[in-house]
Amino acid sequence: MRLTRLLCVLALALAPAGCGGPRAHSAADHGVTADGPEAVLAAFADAIRRDDGAALAAVVDPDHGLTLWYTPGAGYAAFETIAAGDVRPPSQHVRAGVEDSAAEWAEYDWKGVVRHLDDGLAKLDHDPADPMAPIYGDCGDMDAPVRAYLRGGQSDRDLRAGDLGGDGDVADDEVVTDLTELNIWGLRVYLRSTAGGWRVVHVVAYEPCSV
Repeated sequence: MRLTRLLCVLALALAPAGCGGPRAHSAADHGVTADGPEAVLAAFADAIRRDDGAALAAVVDPDHGLTLWYTPGAGYAAFETIAAGDVRPPSQHVRAGVEDSAAEWAEYDWKGVVRHLDDGLAKLDHDPADPMAPIYGDCGDMDAPVRAYLRGGQSDRDLRAGDLGGDGDVADDEVVTDLTELNIWGLRVYLRSTAGGWRVVHVVAYEPCSV
């Protein structure tokens, strides 16, 4: 018995979470690694699919949180920003019928995000030479198969400048740079490389052929 207690004390000293003690959630607990944005996008989709708030929090950007956007017209509108550390389930962030809620996002819902992510990750190109090529979406052929792409070196300046709640003037220090963008027709997701690995900063549900 004394030996068992000694081993447990030693284990606690080497790893504070050992011997059955409580351990905080981390990104690694939910399969998130620093290997690349694709792993985080897959973990993001899985967190939504399971409606797991702790898993969602593990992939949210620690500095900027996660902003949900939609396109009600010619610009962008922010529906909500999920703060870093917020462990509420995804379903609690988008609720139809709430005053001033974004009807477009409430109708699109998290299931639509998952469908797009699953579809995009299954047919993904990296840094395409022409992101506007018809293979990534063609308003003249709505039934054509569509591929997704992942490209680095992006910023969120267009979102902030096109924010219908703003004045269009965006200072350089407001812009988040060095983002990687996943685009699958109708959805864009922006990720940032942080000290803890890749994390999600923006999710944009958009109508690609709206007039």
